[in-house]
Amino acid sequence: MAIGIPLGGPRSQIVKFDARAGRWFRVDGKDAVVDITNGFTAIFDLAQIDIGWAMFVAGQAPDVSFARVPAAMPTKPSEGHKRAVRFNMKLAKSVGGDVREITAQAAIVMQAIDQLHDAYTAAPESKEGKLPVVACPSTEAVTISTGAGKSTNYKPVLQIVSWVARPAELPLTDAPTPKPVAAPVAPPATGSRTVPPPAAAAPVSASGDTEF
Repeated sequence: MAIGIPLGGPRSQIVKFDARAGRWFRVDGKDAVVDITNGFTAIFDLAQIDIGWAMFVAGQAPDVSFARVPAAMPTKPSEGHKRAVRFNMKLAKSVGGDVREITAQAAIVMQAIDQLHDAYTAAPESKEGKLPVVACPSTEAVTISTGAGKSTNYKPVLQIVSWVARPAELPLTDAPTPKPVAAPVAPPATGSRTVPPPAAAAPVSASGDTEF
């Protein structure tokens, strides 16, 4: 731009799981969404998984506040933010082959990731610094009650199929810094002080010089 103010920068390529459809998608651009459900396999970087809050507004950059596991959940920035889990994965060549970021907010997807993370931390390979190769061979239908009745969502069945050394494309990174939450602000001082009520005025005799 002529005045030198950058309007945004490079953004992470993403992959998402649509719980309503039970499908995996690679998002290559605004109008380029590719279904990669069949044969979905990826190296999940579960050693660097972030938990926190995210708010997505159309036309705006995501507003997020994350901390890296095992750190505690950060404070919720606002009522508009929802719980979220975020990490990177390296897709198998058959479904893209590149590194993608996933940010999940659907409860059943976060539950599946949480269960996978438990299996990851319990495995001896994780203590050796290896990362899991994860497949999603099926989904589990979950009936959810809503204000309009009931709907069916799909929970991904995530399975560790093998282990690999950390690839160069998934380097170790610094943990994110949670977004600061402003403390409640006390109302400003007005400089006023408490004073006694005024003394009663002496009675005034009516005269032609006094008008009411």
